[in-house]
Amino acid sequence: MKDRDRRQLPFRVLVTGSLLALSLGIIACLSHALPHDWRGETTPLFLFLLVFLSASACYFYAIFWLFKQRKQLPGFGSGFVSLFLLGLLSRLIFIGSEPILEDDIFRYFWDGALLANGFNSFANPPSTFVDPDALGTFQMELQILAKSGAATLAQVNYPDLTTVYPPIAQLWFAISYWMTPWSFEAWRGLLLLSELVGLFFICLTLTKLNKSPLWALIYWWNPMVILQFSNGLHVDAVLTMFLFIAIYLFWIDRPVLACFPLLAAVGVKLWPIILLPFFLKFLWQKKIMFFGTAFAVTLGACLLASPLLLFQNADGSNGLETYSKLWQMNDGVYSLIHSLSWFITSGFVEEPVGAWRLAHGVARLLIVIVLITFIAYRFFHAPTEKNSLLSSMFWVTTLLFLLGPTVFPWYYPWALVFLVFMPRPSILVLTETLSLYYLRFYFAYWGQEVIYDSYLVWVQFIPVLVLFAIEQKRPLFKDLSAV
Repeated sequence: MKDRDRRQLPFRVLVTGSLLALSLGIIACLSHALPHDWRGETTPLFLFLLVFLSASACYFYAIFWLFKQRKQLPGFGSGFVSLFLLGLLSRLIFIGSEPILEDDIFRYFWDGALLANGFNSFANPPSTFVDPDALGTFQMELQILAKSGAATLAQVNYPDLTTVYPPIAQLWFAISYWMTPWSFEAWRGLLLLSELVGLFFICLTLTKLNKSPLWALIYWWNPMVILQFSNGLHVDAVLTMFLFIAIYLFWIDRPVLACFPLLAAVGVKLWPIILLPFFLKFLWQKKIMFFGTAFAVTLGACLLASPLLLFQNADGSNGLETYSKLWQMNDGVYSLIHSLSWFITSGFVEEPVGAWRLAHGVARLLIVIVLITFIAYRFFHAPTEKNSLLSSMFWVTTLLFLLGPTVFPWYYPWALVFLVFMPRPSILVLTETLSLYYLRFYFAYWGQEVIYDSYLVWVQFIPVLVLFAIEQKRPLFKDLSAV
C-alpha cells in the first residue's frame, strides 16, 4: 500500500460528511410536504431551503479541506471508502421520498411504458391517451396500457406536447419500466447505478491526472447533485455518466472511441454535440480522419434527434420545437437579451404576441452566435493540450448553462462534470445559490412570480460574478486542485 493511501482522514471531515447526510435525510422527510402539486404551505418550503443551506455549508467545508490539504491528500484507502459510503448513504436516504416540486418523472414513466410495450413514444402527446374519444382510435393493447397508467398520465407536465427526450433517454425509461412499472424506486436505482459508473470513471480520470481520488467529492458529495438525481430523479444523471466515460477515454488518448459515449450523451439530451470539436482536436492534423469522424458523429446526432422532429401535434407543434423556441425559466442573462430583443422587434411587429415570439427567436440566435464564436476561438487559439481542451469543454458548457433560457438546477451537473477536474469557486457557489429556484414556486402560488423573475433570480448569479472577478486577481482559485 502506498504511503498516501495510509494517511488518515481528520475526524472532522467524517463528521462533516455525517452532517451532510443528516441534512439530506431531513430534506427527504420534508419531501412529502413538498409534492409537485404543492398547495402553498410555507413552513416546509422555507425549512427545506434552510436545511439545504446547512448541507451546502458541509459541502463547502469539505471542498475547503481538500484545497488546504491538496498537497498531501490520501489516495485509495479506508479514508476514501468512508467518504464514498457517506456519499452513498446521502443518496440511499432518499429511498421512499417524494420528488420535491418536480413532475418530470411522470413523463419518464409514460414514455418508458410506451417503448417497453413496443409502441412509439415520440408520436403522440400524453393528452391523446387521456381523451376517451382519441384513445378509442388506438389498438386495444395501447388502450389497456393507458388505463393502467391513468394515474401517471394525469400528472404528466405539459401533456399537450410530444416528448423532448431522445432515444437513449427513452431506452433508460423503458429499462426502468421493465424492472418495475411506474416505480419511483426502480428509476431511482437505475440513476444510482448510472452515478456509480460515473464515479468509477471520475476516479480513473483523477488517477491519470495524478490527483487524489478524494477530489471526486466535488461530484459525489454535492448536495445539489444528490437532490436532483436521488430525489428529483432527473435523467441528467445518465448524461453525466456518459460524459465522465467520454472524458476518461479522451484523457487516455482515445478520441475516436470517446465519441461513442459522447454520442450516447447526445442521445440523452442533444446539447453535448457542441463539445465534439474539442474531443477531436488532436485529429486536426489528420484532416481526413478529423472530418470523417466529425461527419459520422454529427450524422449520428441527427439520427438521434430525428424522432423528436418527425412527429407533430394536430396544431403543428411538438415538444422539442416549443422548448427550443419559447421555453424560459429561472434565467438571468437571457432575460436581458430577450427584453432587448423584444424592445427592438416591437418596432417591427405590431401584434404583441408576435413581437414576443420573434424576440425569443432573436435572443436565441444571438446566444447561438456567441457560443459558435467562442467554440471557434477556443478551437483555433487555445493550446492543443488536454488541460486546455478540458477547460474549453468546461467553459462552453458553463456558457450554455448560464446564457440559456432555462437555468434549471438539474442542468448544473453538466458543468460540474468538468469542475471535478478543475474546481472553481465561482461555479461551485451555484451549488447553494441555485436552491433559490424553489422560491419561485412560493411566488407563483400567490401569483407574484414576476417578483422572482425580475429581481430575486439575480441573487443566484451575482455571487458567480463576484467570485469570478476574484479568480482573475488570484489565479490559484482558478483550479483549487492544482498543486
